[in-house]
Amino acid sequence: MRSKRPLTLICLMCAFCGPAWAGPIEDAAVAYARGDYQSARQFLAPLANQGNALAQYNLAVLFDKGDGVQRDDGEAAKWYGRAAVQGNANAQNNLAAKYLEGKGVAQDSTQAMTWFRRAADQGHTDAQVNLGTLYATGKGVKQDFAEAARLFRLAADKGSAAAQTNLGDIYRNGQGVAKDPAQAMKLYRLAADQGNAAAQQNVGAMYANGEGVTLDRVQAHKWLSLAAARASETAQRDAATKSRDALLAKMTMSEVAEAEKQAREWRPK
Repeated sequence: MRSKRPLTLICLMCAFCGPAWAGPIEDAAVAYARGDYQSARQFLAPLANQGNALAQYNLAVLFDKGDGVQRDDGEAAKWYGRAAVQGNANAQNNLAAKYLEGKGVAQDSTQAMTWFRRAADQGHTDAQVNLGTLYATGKGVKQDFAEAARLFRLAADKGSAAAQTNLGDIYRNGQGVAKDPAQAMKLYRLAADQGNAAAQQNVGAMYANGEGVTLDRVQAHKWLSLAAARASETAQRDAATKSRDALLAKMTMSEVAEAEKQAREWRPK
């Protein structure tokens, strides 16, 4: 029942972002919030052309999402790039994702590493997860699980469910750290409590196997049910459902009823 899920990669962070500035940027944020993307673009474009990094980043988001404009990876990458060279960490993270995927720019893992690192060095949580993932997978850099663990830990300590899940995988497999199923379970639970489906699936599997925790089929059924309900990918949803259903032959009707009750009552923390 052990998950073979690949490490989580946060490839894009497409949220309109910026402090409450007076003037056009604030006006753009208000327009964006009410769904008036055309007006948001009209406020942002002049500032972006004048070199304002925050306007450049937010204009890139419009092109990236196709909000008020034709979706255009090339334009998004261009504006992310202009903001990135000025030190905007959100733009650096998104530009790195474009290079990693080859969207709007030629695919280049080395450039992806460079920009993820610049954002990560500024404390950007998603970039720390992404850079850690590249080290864990050896994509664009020599595989280094110890460095991956360090980066995941930085982001996990700030509450990133993706980082907590990935760091849990590292402890569960003993990659770059001493194998520690109990520590893996603690990390998975932090992410599962936030609603991360992959972590919920792993929590369920570990309860079912008594791995790093006392075997508990009620808890296993509960967490696998939650994973099946929340998984965005069909393969993950099917795997969680199959694992949950495999428990039924070993559970009493009252145990199943209790597990289903707990799953219904669960709320993310």
